[in-house]
Amino acid sequence: MLISKQKFLNIINNTHILKRTIYIYSPSSDQTSGGISALYNLYNLLKQKASNFNIHIFNYDIYENISKFKLNDSDIVIYPEIIEGNPLNAKHVIRFIFFSLELNNRNNILQTWNKSDYIIQWLKWEKSISKYIQIYLPFIDLDYKNLNLNRFENTCCLVKKGVFFDDILNIINEINEKKYIIIDNLNKEQIINKFNTCKYFYTYDPVTAYILYSIICGCIPIIKPLKNYNKQEYINAFLSCELCSLKHGFAYGEHNDEIEFAEKTLEIGKKEALQLLSSEICNYYINKFIILLNEQFIFNKDTLLTLGEVF
Repeated sequence: MLISKQKFLNIINNTHILKRTIYIYSPSSDQTSGGISALYNLYNLLKQKASNFNIHIFNYDIYENISKFKLNDSDIVIYPEIIEGNPLNAKHVIRFIFFSLELNNRNNILQTWNKSDYIIQWLKWEKSISKYIQIYLPFIDLDYKNLNLNRFENTCCLVKKGVFFDDILNIINEINEKKYIIIDNLNKEQIINKFNTCKYFYTYDPVTAYILYSIICGCIPIIKPLKNYNKQEYINAFLSCELCSLKHGFAYGEHNDEIEFAEKTLEIGKKEALQLLSSEICNYYINKFIILLNEQFIFNKDTLLTLGEVF
């Protein structure tokens, strides 16, 4: 008989076993970095819910000589995808892919990882993979809202990871030519203001959460299309989880039909964006992750996928 995830969690959380330790390898907390914020959010969620594990942040900024830090053989380390090799020499490694390796031109980093390392994907990211485990842990900032202000400015824009997809000089020239208002270096309050006074938000960065937040604020995001990704492929790889996806309220490129569609479906898009950022989605995935961790490391079942199986 099948049992629910919650019932299974209750069973494993009440099983008296020897706890194992998980280290989340991260720099110091930085609220301006989505990836670092995601690592600390993962830490807080596991700390609250994963009762069979001792959870720690390994802040590599504060260690002068990381190689002197000694792990136990049973310890598990979670590395973000930007980390080469295995700095802590852990016997059990999970690679959390927060951004596409292919689009980030970091495919060579795979050669520094072990084929037996486990792979977890924030989103699908790559078109080329068919087997993957998604653990998407959104965290909503309720300060982002539609303030019903007069939208007297036309377009704000974000560059950030856009530099991976286009020449920076081309981006600068286009921003200057179209007189876009750059939000990259603005604080949160200033960005909320721009999302409430601009009609459009043009993003060179195809993976930013600001796509969702701009919709919530009533500002229509226009995403610069990725080479070799049509709109549906982009949605599947960057704007979808198992339970929902963002299909409305944004334009994929500047074609008039796309802009018109985004304008007409903005309210539907807002509902989809709120769902993608909801605590229900986060709870679903953190429970899924805890079950996988217990099955793999407590009950010795091969439930996680290895590097060799994914890439």
